[in-house]
Amino acid sequence: DEIGYHEEAKWMAQTIRAGQFSTYLNYKFVQSNGVSDAGYPMYLGFVYLLSGDSIIVARLLKCLWGALSCILLYRLGKRNFGEHVGRLAAILMMLEPHFYIYGSLHLKETEMIFMMMLFLERADNLVRSRNFNFSNIVVVVLLLASLFTFRTVLGLTAVFSIVLALLLTSKSVMSWGKRIVFLLVLGATALYFAGGRIFSEIEQVWEQKDTNQSSRMSEIVQTQS
Repeated sequence: DEIGYHEEAKWMAQTIRAGQFSTYLNYKFVQSNGVSDAGYPMYLGFVYLLSGDSIIVARLLKCLWGALSCILLYRLGKRNFGEHVGRLAAILMMLEPHFYIYGSLHLKETEMIFMMMLFLERADNLVRSRNFNFSNIVVVVLLLASLFTFRTVLGLTAVFSIVLALLLTSKSVMSWGKRIVFLLVLGATALYFAGGRIFSEIEQVWEQKDTNQSSRMSEIVQTQS
């Protein structure tokens, strides 16, 4: 996967330098498998474009995204459970061994976790903030849409999380009027993509849910034996 991401990002940067970016877009969104997994190689392509195909710059950015993920978790924990919980959560995330591993690899997990943490923090802030305006809603919806470009299931999980939060949050935190406005914007966005690649990918994931689970369990058994 690392080699694949690296080579695709280099090619994308080359097409932009040559003024042939449409060639890459045609490959990615017409000839390829759709939106899922398109986000990271495109992000990496722009990093290469600005850094001269530098792997070091891409890895240093992973350190930045990992550090910011800890800060976002701190804010989320502090806002919901208090200062001490926020600090402890951030420290535990900072010490998580997997972050050190993925921070030194050319895989998408570091960026994917950062985008998820950013979405959760902004969505929670939107639910609890008195400054409820259209721009704040747009930011959350755009972050939500970006998650689908990393993994379809990740975006789908985020959709269910925000819908359940809107339905279960206390009235003292968020009025029903604000919830209805946000749900309408979210629904309008969903209708815009209805019938498109994202919904096709969601349908495919749902149809393969049983086989995916069984194959994953088989893989776990094999690696533990």
